[in-house]
Amino acid sequence: MSNSAPNRPVTALTFHRFCGALDRRNWIKRLDLYRYVEYPVVWDYLVVDLAQHAHILDVGSATSILPLFFAFCGYKTTSIDINDVTIQKQSHLLAKREGRLFENGLLRFEHKDVCALPYADGTFDAVTAISMLEHIPGDGDSIAMRELARVLKPGGRLILTCPFSTKGFNPGRSPYSSAATQRVYDDQAITTRLIAPTSLDVRTRLYFSNKHVDFEKLWRAIPQVLINGIGWTGLALLCSRVFFAPNLTPGAVGAHGICVIAVK
Repeated sequence: MSNSAPNRPVTALTFHRFCGALDRRNWIKRLDLYRYVEYPVVWDYLVVDLAQHAHILDVGSATSILPLFFAFCGYKTTSIDINDVTIQKQSHLLAKREGRLFENGLLRFEHKDVCALPYADGTFDAVTAISMLEHIPGDGDSIAMRELARVLKPGGRLILTCPFSTKGFNPGRSPYSSAATQRVYDDQAITTRLIAPTSLDVRTRLYFSNKHVDFEKLWRAIPQVLINGIGWTGLALLCSRVFFAPNLTPGAVGAHGICVIAVK
């Protein structure tokens, strides 16, 4: 049972192995391609100057392994989602692994609306919002960001990821639940919709860019059932390393995702 952050660098392979250790049923499927790209970057920027007793809020966790990994590394974590079904699934997984992979009481899952958080101002040392703001209808993304900034302690760090395009902002449409209907941001929309409503200071914008070709188009053309069926080969893990890289600029081939690191 781990009580501290790993001494070795945390990579996509780290999360690949952790996913298998959490649930044998995930041994074949493991993680989505984009989580392999996002999670190591989020981790690297999250733990900088983060005290071991810090309290992390992870938002829109659904079936994410990230809050479980935070607990595994010894951080107190509150993980919220508006979907009762996913909270129940995560709580069931927690019940099986708590006390084995990490200490009891480090992690809790709660059914909460990110647009109306019940927590007091300055409750959390850090906040993560991974690929979730794009799924909130209407102006909910701006409202959510105000709430996340409010519950973050002064000096605390908020890390978010979301779909990105250099071709302009796409406001999305109901139900905002898939790649076809979710909101897609450009740099201006990041500033006006997500940062301007808060008191946060953006320190870094990292663009998840294609290395060689626009692999995103090819990946989306592959049926999900096929990806799941051949997941045991580590296809998503391999492709995340070969075709994507986080850069300070969108890159010549283009970027389809962004990670924003901001401080209160």
